[in-house]
Amino acid sequence: MIVTGIYQIINTATNGVYAGHSTNIQKRWSNHKRYLDLGEHNYETLNDGWIKDVVKFEILEECAEEELQEREDYYINYLELVGFTVINKNRAGKSFRNSLEGKQAKSNSQTGKLNGNCRLSEQDIFTIRQLYKKDDDYTIEKLAEIFGVSSGHIYSIITGRRWGSLK
Repeated sequence: MIVTGIYQIINTATNGVYAGHSTNIQKRWSNHKRYLDLGEHNYETLNDGWIKDVVKFEILEECAEEELQEREDYYINYLELVGFTVINKNRAGKSFRNSLEGKQAKSNSQTGKLNGNCRLSEQDIFTIRQLYKKDDDYTIEKLAEIFGVSSGHIYSIITGRRWGSLK
């Protein structure tokens, strides 16, 4: 079962706690454990005390995805208030990469020709759309063959699901 919500990782020896949120807590814990096993976790406090019997993983609350940042901030504040040493570097959504602006910037940086896997140019996109609209001889399959991509990709270009930013 996939659990969405707020979790904590607590080092019972040092009273250090990390509060986090995830749309799949079990998978997120697996990532944390992997970095701890390798001694490469971002939070040295956890690395230093990484003994499986000392570090505990607990779910604090299950909540809807749109509540994650608000609830994580609540628990970070609460854990500090009751005397835990909260080791989070940033509050939920307070770092640029987690902000709406940061997510949009990342999305924009991987769009169209900026995507590292891009095989088509903007001119190719215009040509594909023009040929498909004006000439019945150019089927989706034929365009896919000509441009060396899948017919599903051509369909996505024509319908605007891909390269939708180009009008």
